[in-house]
Amino acid sequence: VVVVMVRTSTTTAGRSTSQGSTRVQPPARAVERRVRCARTVRAAGGVSGGEGKDFMKRAFERARGMLENVGERTGVATSGMKCDIDAPTWGELERMLSELPQEPVDDEVSDASASERLFGSTSIPRVKLYRDSASWCPYSQKIWMQLEEKRIPYVKEKINMRCYGLKPESFMKIAPSGALPVIELDGQVISESSVIARVIEDEFPEHKPLLPYAPGSAEGERARYLMQMERALFGRWMQWITSSWSDGSGYSAYSEVLDSVDAELGSGGGPYFMGSDFTMVDI
Repeated sequence: VVVVMVRTSTTTAGRSTSQGSTRVQPPARAVERRVRCARTVRAAGGVSGGEGKDFMKRAFERARGMLENVGERTGVATSGMKCDIDAPTWGELERMLSELPQEPVDDEVSDASASERLFGSTSIPRVKLYRDSASWCPYSQKIWMQLEEKRIPYVKEKINMRCYGLKPESFMKIAPSGALPVIELDGQVISESSVIARVIEDEFPEHKPLLPYAPGSAEGERARYLMQMERALFGRWMQWITSSWSDGSGYSAYSEVLDSVDAELGSGGGPYFMGSDFTMVDI
């Protein structure tokens, strides 16, 4: 998709008459006009290398012609536009990536790019993790860190977040909502990070426990409370960043939860929320 945008502004001055004299008022707010000209272009069979660059240049020239046509009808200046496409093609990027030296796999070091983590096991992993391809989804990150901390063998497949493109049909068939993360445990599909985390703890008790508290115990209730606080923190943060910057209530509400989180961390009796042990609460 080639998109060309020209942004222009015009200023108007209003006049009013007061007591028989003409007074020029301050200029009115500038009127912004955005002219968008987009053209979707396709090449039968695809393009690569120099052909790809030539194809993009032709598409740009076509888009520029359309924009100039719009400019003639609207009075928007379109001069000075240039086409300078020197970025490498996808094929060139793939070749450059293949030429990079490959580092040896170390089971003792976490590797977010690894598609398989065996931790010395020779068995077929029971767990398959579907997580976001950009590795910034916090709930996908939580499950990945849980598997790494417990050293549970798993394979991984990266799936686009919707903002990065379509999800593969193979994934949508097993998870129609498209939400991440998702795991397959012995072929059973499980979604929702809090549910996944609990299932992993229950199914792999021989691996390092990250919620080693009896249901109903004081420690278990504290862990449950703190994990609920994490959701509240996320909600207040989202409310703050999506609210108007002139409205201080969002920031105040977020700060209140941050203060509560800080107080709970300080009262844990150790470097972690639950004291001396690293648990799911910290993840």
